[in-house]
Amino acid sequence: MEKENSNDKLKNDLDILKDIFSVFKLTNKYYIKLCKKLKMKEIEFQALYLIYISKDKGVKMSLLSDELEIVKSGVTVLVDKLSLAGLVKRRPDLDDRRIMNVIITKKGNEIMNDIFQNNGIFKICVLDFIQQDEKEFLCNLIIKVKEKLENKV
Repeated sequence: MEKENSNDKLKNDLDILKDIFSVFKLTNKYYIKLCKKLKMKEIEFQALYLIYISKDKGVKMSLLSDELEIVKSGVTVLVDKLSLAGLVKRRPDLDDRRIMNVIITKKGNEIMNDIFQNNGIFKICVLDFIQQDEKEFLCNLIIKVKEKLENKV
């Protein structure tokens, strides 16, 4: 009987993992489609998102390098492209002028607000059907899984 319960648990865990892979795949397809619509590379959108959520504080170039897992010279090229497109600008850090922060421009903010705020395409298509308490529960579960995976990698 105990072996049967163990097999049921394993099957259930494998089914959950299959669903996680399926959601990951669909999310990735949606993300690629969104980037194409915005005429941005995925890494550019990721950087713009990190800068967007930092609000007026901006993001240190070194943090972008760490979060995006790219070398610092790659971040420089990436920020140059976003800057040329008018989406971000560089600003010296208030505490240490040797450090350069990247902040989002009005144009960059407008693009991101169109995606995430009010009736933005991301909100309507992906998360609008989930109640707030369900979103919080899902977020907590995702954080738990993420922390477990980070310890394994």
